[in-house]
Formats: sequence, structure tokens, C-alpha cells
Amino acid sequence: MPRKSAGILLYRFNNNLLELMLVHPGGPYWSNKNSGVWSIPKGNLKKMKIH
Repeated sequence: MPRKSAGILLYRFNNNLLELMLVHPGGPYWSNKNSGVWSIPKGNLKKMKIH
């Protein structure tokens, strides 16, 4: 079964200027890389069992 993921684009208007929240991957591989790696916050969905 394929994994499902979800993301959210957080935004606000500050003095009529649109601001977006972006995230940068962590870890040593990404420490000196900035161009093209920023993205919206996202992650894997986890199945919840309801008893």
C-alpha cells in the first residue's frame, strides 16, 4: 500500500505583504545548501486505530 503524506501552506499578511512559512531540511548534508531545497511543511500520515 502506498504511503500517504500531507502538507500545509501557512501564510499571513503583514502590512499588506504576503508572508509564507517555508522549511529547510536538517542534517549535515543540507547544512550548506539553500538554493532549491526550501519547501512547505509536510510529513507522512499515520493510520489511527479507533477501538
